Amino acid sequence: MFGRRHKGALAAEERTFAGGAMLRAVGGSFFECSFFECNGAAVVVGMFGLSPPRLLWYGLLAGTSGILALALLPPFLPPEVGGMLSRAFAPACHQMPARSPHIGGVPIAICDRCTGIYAGLVLGVLGTGWGRSLWHRFGPWRRYVLLGALVPLGLDWAAPLVGLWPSVPLSRALTGLLFGGVAASYMTHRLRRRAVRAMRSGDAAASLG
Repeated sequence: MFGRRHKGALAAEERTFAGGAMLRAVGGSFFECSFFECNGAAVVVGMFGLSPPRLLWYGLLAGTSGILALALLPPFLPPEVGGMLSRAFAPACHQMPARSPHIGGVPIAICDRCTGIYAGLVLGVLGTGWGRSLWHRFGPWRRYVLLGALVPLGLDWAAPLVGLWPSVPLSRALTGLLFGGVAASYMTHRLRRRAVRAMRSGDAAASLG
C-alpha cells in the first residue's frame, strides 16, 4: 500500500484513494503514502522547494559556515573554553600568533591563510547554489582551473623562503580566499551534479516500476 509508484510532475500534487491513501508528487515522482506522510513531504518539498540537490547545497553551506564561525569564536569565549576550541583546529593549522588574526588582542583558532580558505569555502558554496554553474562552461578544463587556484597560494608561500618578497597578512588571506572559493565551488558543482543524476535515476526507476 505504501510502495513508491508512478512518475509525475515536480509540482506538489495529490490524489486521494480509498482508505485515506494518496499519491503525492515529490521530486518528480509520485509517492504512495498515508495522508500524514504525504502532508509531511509536501511541507518540505512543496512549501520550501527542497529537492535533493538543494538539500545538499544547504547542508554544505551550513557546514562550511559553522566551521568558520567556530574558528572565529575563541576571542569571545572564556580562556579555558576558547583554548579547547583552538586546540580542536590545531591538526589543520599551525596557529602561529604572529600569523593569525586577532580580535580584542586574542588570536582566533586559525591563521591568516586558513581564515581566507575557510571564508572562501563559504563563498564558493554560496556562489554555486543558484542557476547554471560556471563550471559547465569550463568543460574538460575544470580540473586545471582548480589547480590554477593553487598557484597564487603556492607563490605567496614560497616567495619569502627564496627572498622574492615578504608574505603579509593580506596576501595570505587573499590567496587562501581564492583557493578556498574555487575548491568549494568545484566540489559543490560535482556533488550537486551527482545528486541530480541520482534523483533522475530514481525517477526513471519509479516510472518503470
